[in-house]
Amino acid sequence: YKEMGVHSGDPERVPVLSSESEDGTDDDDEDVNLSEIENELEDYDDSNYTEGEDTHSLNTEEENDDENYIDDQGNYVVKDEGDVQYLLPLDDMNEEEFQDLLDELQIRGHDQSNVNRPQQMLQQHTCVDTTGENIQEQQHQYQQHQFQQQQYQHMHQYQHADTTATRQKHINSASNSMLYPSLHLVEITFYFCAFWMGAGYSLYTFYRASQKWSTYLPLTLTPGRILGRQRDDTDVEWYVWPSMLLPYIHYAVLHCVVATAVRKYAHKHLCLFYIVSSVFATYNVLGSMGLILCLTVPSLMFTVLLTRNKQMVWVTWCLILLCFNMEPVTSTLEQFMSPIAEGDYKVSVMVAWIILRSLSYCLETCDADPDNNLPITRQLLTLFSYCLYLPFLFTGPYMPYVDFMTGLNAPYRPWSWKRVMVIVIQLVRFSIWTTLCYILINHFYAHALHWSPQVVVRLNSWALTGFLYYLMIFFMLKYVVLYGFPGAIASIEGYKAPPPPKCVLIICRFSHLWRDFDHGLFIFMKSHIYLPWVANADSSFISKLQGTALVFTFVYVWHGVTPQVMLWAGINFLGIILEKSADAIGSKPAYKNWEQRWLSPRWRRRWYGLLSMFLLVPSVTAQAVFLSSLENAQTVGYRLFVEGAPQLTLTVMFFMYCIAQISFEVQNWKLRRGDKVFKIK
Repeated sequence: YKEMGVHSGDPERVPVLSSESEDGTDDDDEDVNLSEIENELEDYDDSNYTEGEDTHSLNTEEENDDENYIDDQGNYVVKDEGDVQYLLPLDDMNEEEFQDLLDELQIRGHDQSNVNRPQQMLQQHTCVDTTGENIQEQQHQYQQHQFQQQQYQHMHQYQHADTTATRQKHINSASNSMLYPSLHLVEITFYFCAFWMGAGYSLYTFYRASQKWSTYLPLTLTPGRILGRQRDDTDVEWYVWPSMLLPYIHYAVLHCVVATAVRKYAHKHLCLFYIVSSVFATYNVLGSMGLILCLTVPSLMFTVLLTRNKQMVWVTWCLILLCFNMEPVTSTLEQFMSPIAEGDYKVSVMVAWIILRSLSYCLETCDADPDNNLPITRQLLTLFSYCLYLPFLFTGPYMPYVDFMTGLNAPYRPWSWKRVMVIVIQLVRFSIWTTLCYILINHFYAHALHWSPQVVVRLNSWALTGFLYYLMIFFMLKYVVLYGFPGAIASIEGYKAPPPPKCVLIICRFSHLWRDFDHGLFIFMKSHIYLPWVANADSSFISKLQGTALVFTFVYVWHGVTPQVMLWAGINFLGIILEKSADAIGSKPAYKNWEQRWLSPRWRRRWYGLLSMFLLVPSVTAQAVFLSSLENAQTVGYRLFVEGAPQLTLTVMFFMYCIAQISFEVQNWKLRRGDKVFKIK
């Protein structure tokens, strides 16, 4: 609230937290529960989300009229259904303090989530009625709920107008209450120009080095001069998936169009249609052996699910995933899939996504149906339709099970020109990014250098930094394409997939990097690993440290049990701990008093930039380990911080300082533009 210029002493500037979403529509879900509070303090670029998005708001207008208020101490008092009060202090709170506060509310409400949530809503979000007995009743309830929401909107249209005007006033006043103190325009311009000139020069130097050493690299000759005569096909993910899936885009679009018709005329058979369509596609891509493996994994998880024991579910998940990383299994899998090009790799990636969805289904079902009262056939159809949903089957992204069931249970939506144009624009957008990626691999050969460490050692310092920066750029663009296309195709049916990765090149915090790159995986780790562990403990710093360690243990197992992945996950874990420890120190009154006494607002921001450099150094090291190899990462680290000290080291630190200041300014710009609005979901 402080970031929006709201103070407890000015009642005219206190925001009205209503169930109205940012686009002016009302929430479709009136179920209120503390477990659904999310600490999303920044809006992310979610091109697949449509108007009318559900926001499970803690504060609806009807509840806020009598229950929630501002007390004399400047606290915003929030009451839940059990009349338990939570104080949200409005003054002297920065972004991280507000985020930590919402995390605490999530932890406190996690144990009561299954008690307070109506059983009918749990069943609706857990298992779809494929028997057809209650489909018409569900659709009637949905339409009745929509009618009530329209009546509610009509009754409170004047209040909504006042709310919109109030929100606009907060946005206008936000320019005077930004996240970080404003610096002089000349200084900000200097940071922007210095960083982008340095980044551009390092990329140019690396391009020249790529062309110079191209004769020693494993490249593919390509005809023509438009994209280039040689192409770097050594990035396995980009070499396998786009070339394999692009010819199937028309089939995926046809699948969604037919599924829309099935939703309209035979909704009860939608799960069966998903399974048949995905089985046909999997057989064409992977053959009979690959299809058997993809069906065996969810079958094993379902067998364990019948016990309704979460511990056994987790152990089974770990064992299956570890089996696919053990040498006897990998060699046997490679032998069985040898008739198909890169068959073992394709199966391994698909099984990793399938087992993650199976785990999500099992954990949610253990909470929603602990006594195993639902019919077995119904559970199996729901499980396989979720795990094998075609748009997300091959490359992801991960969609939370509850979100999938929300889309599956939704009734048919009539087509409109606006909806068609949005989908077409998204497909064109990701086609442009795909073309850019193909242009890059025809001129920059960073992935080929991954297999040629003897060439990496010969690169000069500017080319070496350009090599690392290009790897981060291409990694981000690659997953924008691999996550963006499936999300755009799924939006044809109305599913709201997690957004593709945001630009992470100027992010200076580990927590923001994990939240904004793979948002679906972030939601899974937070909902099923971190919060359950902290909620069952005493919510102390030690328990949060243990929860964070469990999260990165999951990251290590899921991404592959290798020394390279272990080192990468460990560096990220230490970076998160360092970041949270600094936040804890910064929230102490003694430190705040020291800051206010000795540092002016502008020097305070410069001080934050200096501190952020110590987060960017391990971040760059982690990216070098994950995106290249241990040998190349060692070469980069030794050149920049040992052999090049102190001149090269100070130069790198200066550019990292510029990244931090640019990141601060971008967040201020988003706040001034009105993108950054606190939403309690």
